[in-house]
Amino acid sequence: ILKDCDFKEVDRAECQFTTIGTIIDTGTQ
Repeated sequence: ILKDCDFKEVDRAECQFTTIGTIIDTGTQ
């Protein structure tokens, strides 16, 4: 699960954090 934030390297860390949160949320359901 990856969001298209490769074009924003500045938001890369934030995007990865959001992606991890999405994986955890998906795994919980």
